[in-house]
Amino acid sequence: MKNLLSSLALLILAAVSTSVSANQCDWYGSMYPLCTTQSSGWGWESNQSCIAATSCTSGGGSLTNAVSGCGITTSGYPQCCNGSASDPDGDGWGWENNQSCVTSKPSTACNWNGINYPVCTGSDSGWGWESNQSCIGKSLCAGGNDSAPKWESLIDGNSFSNYSTFEKHWNYLYPWGSDHNGTARMYGSSANHKQIYLENGNVLVLKATPVSATEGKSKADPYLTIKYHSGAIHAKTQVLVNDQYPNWEVRGEFQAPTSKGTWPAFWLTGAWTWPPELDILEFKGSATNWFNTFRTSSDVSTTKVSVSSPNNWHKYRAWITKVNSTDVDVHYYIDETWYAVHRATGFVGKPMWVIINLQMEGSAGAPGPTSDTYYRARNVYIGRTSTH
Repeated sequence: MKNLLSSLALLILAAVSTSVSANQCDWYGSMYPLCTTQSSGWGWESNQSCIAATSCTSGGGSLTNAVSGCGITTSGYPQCCNGSASDPDGDGWGWENNQSCVTSKPSTACNWNGINYPVCTGSDSGWGWESNQSCIGKSLCAGGNDSAPKWESLIDGNSFSNYSTFEKHWNYLYPWGSDHNGTARMYGSSANHKQIYLENGNVLVLKATPVSATEGKSKADPYLTIKYHSGAIHAKTQVLVNDQYPNWEVRGEFQAPTSKGTWPAFWLTGAWTWPPELDILEFKGSATNWFNTFRTSSDVSTTKVSVSSPNNWHKYRAWITKVNSTDVDVHYYIDETWYAVHRATGFVGKPMWVIINLQMEGSAGAPGPTSDTYYRARNVYIGRTSTH
């Protein structure tokens, strides 16, 4: 028994030592550095994506220790101590201490404004994608870093501070008009703030009001009878993932109604065709948030999360990142806790609208409320990396 306890203690100590010393995450074969400024979710530090240790392990990744005794490169991989001796094929990558490492061979890596990228082997110019990671052509690297990736804030979180700022960044109604898939018809303009208005504290309010007079049916499938006036807005900025803009962050804080018949949403949908669609916040008459990624009408990834008191302020976030020439990964969070990653096949090159709306009934059930319903938003943010 004493020997058994001693063995268990050594195992526990080894596990603790590994987690403490770990500084990168093996995320399904791709290595990411661990974030140092946040305790959960994905982030952006030192001009590159990072992941918190808790989100790495809870999401199916594994913590690893990249320290090899010869330092860590800015790409997050260790520097090979034995140089070219650890790199027999001369591709710039070696193997030491049971892990990949980077050799010091200058032709295999490019320091692009503080970020190390491998040099492409199949192309001499421009940017490429090899071995499941971005690479840079040798001639582009030698030509300078004027086009280094930079972070751009397109909507900085203060767009609800006044109507002038609001109307600079947002349009009233849906991109296609007033009707959609529920029983609410959207109303709002610069001269009509009954359903869409701003409150002190940089807060947007969407109000759904029951109406007694019939207005016929919605002009959108499934053509339900209109029972409410409500509000919707969409950003003038579209989200477009491509080589120039490979990473996007879309987030905001919301007080969402969840009674039967209420259907608030914060989502992205295709500007040209449907799908694509990404649902960052969607409550359908209950306290369950639906993270949805529509690749086709029948090919959908869904992650359901029970939210405590959704009518209080909570932060909903999506980190959208290009993973190859056609696909992106979408990471979903609530209150900086990572809940899911969905592979969005075919989303590269397809622009998407960002929409905030309060629809009613439909998928949220009926009958809906007989009094006014309120949906509030603040600190809505849209940003991206730019390689040009």
